[in-house]
Amino acid sequence: MGYFYREILEIVRRKRALHLLVETDMRIADIAAGLGYEEHANFTRAFGRWMQCSPSKFRQLKTSERVSPGLAAPDDAHGMPSPGARL
Repeated sequence: MGYFYREILEIVRRKRALHLLVETDMRIADIAAGLGYEEHANFTRAFGRWMQCSPSKFRQLKTSERVSPGLAAPDDAHGMPSPGARL
């Protein structure tokens, strides 16, 4: 079983968001827009589904505490969840 377009899009957005939040000082609204979200709130809601916290809280944890990489670990060695996994 393969992936649907929306699943791939969500995986790519998640990985890019995690990278931008940790590696840049871009505003969260700018990250959201760059990932194709028309509304900042939609990005925040999606991010909450992915990481069970807000983008700002995630950035705060990763930059101030340097939490172990396990928090943002991909689902498998290739960074892709198993087919059929809920995103």
